[in-house]
Amino acid sequence: MRHMQKLFIAAFLGQVLLTTATATGSSTSNQPATTATVTADEGEEGRKPVVTVSEGKQWVRLRNYKDIVAGSALDFSSQHLQEAPAGKYGWLKAVGGSFEFEKRPGQARRFYGVNLCFTANYPTHEVADVLTDRLVRLGYNTIRIHHHDDTWNHTDAEMIDRLDYLLAQAMKKGLYVTTDMYVSRRVTWKELGVEREGDVGMDLFKTLVGCYEPAFENWCHFARRFMEHRNPYTGRMYKDEPGMPLISLINEGELFMGFDSKAGEPIVQQAYRDFTGRDEKLEAWKGRFMDFQDHLERRIAKRCSAFLREMGCKALLTNDNNGFKHGEGESATSLYDYVDNHFYIDHPQFLERSWSLPSRCDNRNPVTYGGPEMFRKGYAKGFSKPYTITEWNFSGPGRYRGLGGILTGARAAVQDWDGLWRFAYAHTADALVDNEQHFPGYFDVSTDPLSQASDRASICLFLRGDAVSDDELQMDQQTGVLRLATGRTCGIFAPEGKYTAGVLSADISGAPGTVCLSSLDGRDLTKSRHMQLSHITDVQGDGNVYADTERKVLLRWGHGTLIERGSARIRLHLDHPRRLRVYELDTAGRRVKRLPTSCDGGDLVFTVSTDSDEGQGRIYYEIARR
Repeated sequence: MRHMQKLFIAAFLGQVLLTTATATGSSTSNQPATTATVTADEGEEGRKPVVTVSEGKQWVRLRNYKDIVAGSALDFSSQHLQEAPAGKYGWLKAVGGSFEFEKRPGQARRFYGVNLCFTANYPTHEVADVLTDRLVRLGYNTIRIHHHDDTWNHTDAEMIDRLDYLLAQAMKKGLYVTTDMYVSRRVTWKELGVEREGDVGMDLFKTLVGCYEPAFENWCHFARRFMEHRNPYTGRMYKDEPGMPLISLINEGELFMGFDSKAGEPIVQQAYRDFTGRDEKLEAWKGRFMDFQDHLERRIAKRCSAFLREMGCKALLTNDNNGFKHGEGESATSLYDYVDNHFYIDHPQFLERSWSLPSRCDNRNPVTYGGPEMFRKGYAKGFSKPYTITEWNFSGPGRYRGLGGILTGARAAVQDWDGLWRFAYAHTADALVDNEQHFPGYFDVSTDPLSQASDRASICLFLRGDAVSDDELQMDQQTGVLRLATGRTCGIFAPEGKYTAGVLSADISGAPGTVCLSSLDGRDLTKSRHMQLSHITDVQGDGNVYADTERKVLLRWGHGTLIERGSARIRLHLDHPRRLRVYELDTAGRRVKRLPTSCDGGDLVFTVSTDSDEGQGRIYYEIARR
């Protein structure tokens, strides 16, 4: 179980998130002094600062522009991955293990998007306009609103109006919406009729919905209020909104999540005794723990689904999005319209206090062990129900975030998954706007240009459909090298050295790097007249402090964005290479300069570097016909 728990995120981040704190000092930063004591694992240097990431010989400044220039090589709206407005083809259906729209029968539909969390769900109208345009240009066709329910439940009309406007704008531009009917909404004991002070713990409430009638009624009350709320900008109640076609009943509600908060609760213990018919104590993974967990899951799935259906909700419904029994016929899978799950690589492990530094990540190359268990073919995707991952990430500050897009996008395509939502785009409204003090944190794409570049590979491989077969992805567990070769996307991750994947060859030096080449004009790469190439090393905050040379134990976040210096000699085997020009781009997609190129034996040859002549970090390059 230790392996499973490392993959599952603790759902409630509260107000101690670190990813968007600024140098001026924020109540969300919780940054300890560099002298913080760390309990190091064996083999780590451990108890005092050892490594500080700073601009200089190894690291160069990288300007992270959040908005993409329209019409640039980074503007993925040219790929026509959205079908605006969302809902134009009617309600989404689950047919033969895939999603289809009712007005487009026989045409399978995939979704790729991001989570918005906490106040990121409540931007001003002006920011919502910019954000939804940005998400379309980044290539997403869906968003998941998450950790939104407490603000919606305990706020004023202005904030509800902000969410309504954001969702209306998103759906207008072709971004479908998914959400959960319970995530982290605060519920007091007195609301449940219990004369006890304080709030019911989030994890405990999720279990109580399945075994305590007042908790179920409380869930129903919120679900009715939210689903029967009429969005003034669309004129429709959310229960009647085909642009919101996927609903999870409870986020990460498995019995084992936060079990310590449940073990001492008399209501739960009594429910367990009633279930077993014996006077025995509920203990994790002992006795009939798994049977009781399945019992609760089935009860929640049946009762909560029935409530939404009686209300007239037509969205597809699911639950149990962090469990491990998702195969055909396992557990409550048969009760869902589609199956959902979550996974993380390098999810932070907190060494002293939850969601506070110091934290630890394995920082281990996932190619060497094949990635998470669900990457194995046939792990959960069956033939009868669509399969989605509404939370996934290769989390910061792990250095292998760059290969996450290729690995995840390819595996998801090969296994015919049906939806991916990266966790997350942003956790605060502040993280939605440009700020040079923002830095790459644990999860947020908005402040991490490495993860954003990685997403482009996933979008091409999974949503656009570039990946076709398992043979196109090669992983060498001995060397840690990944190579991908499809007709329209080729990629390489390597610690260093010269490698070839399809039409792409890269001699990577200076730092481990991910190189990815994608066609932008629909043609195969050999004949493409317009392509985008990315070269990613590592991206860190300026001033990140670690307790060990392998950068596993993080003591302090920095501010601003740095990219590790590295280069790659690129050779592309393309038709008519002399007609191609290569341009260096900034992170907004603007052409900065034209790179010198040569032709060798019919190949286009040039060198890319994360350290440009202007002293600014670079990731992206555009290759275009004259």
